[in-house]
Amino acid sequence: MSAPARLRRLAADFRSQTDAALTHAAQKALSAARDAVPVRTGALRASLSLRREGKSAVLSARRPYALYVEMKKPYLRPAVKAAGLSDAVKQAYKEAKK
Repeated sequence: MSAPARLRRLAADFRSQTDAALTHAAQKALSAARDAVPVRTGALRASLSLRREGKSAVLSARRPYALYVEMKKPYLRPAVKAAGLSDAVKQAYKEAKK
């Protein structure tokens, strides 16, 4: 296989692997946020959602008081950090290089 063909294959594999890694990490973050969010009525937990926007994943809480709760007792930021996205991308790169 020529060098340009190998590079194209590596790029395609990397895109595929990083997309899968992002999806996995985002799902992990959503699960962690649902576990960590304070619950009084369950409405805030039920409002947590995840959507993909191109090369990004957006984790959000759709209650008017969500930001107030996040500032008093963080549940989104620690969940995203715990999902280990940077580790997932590094692993995807290693997989694509194989």
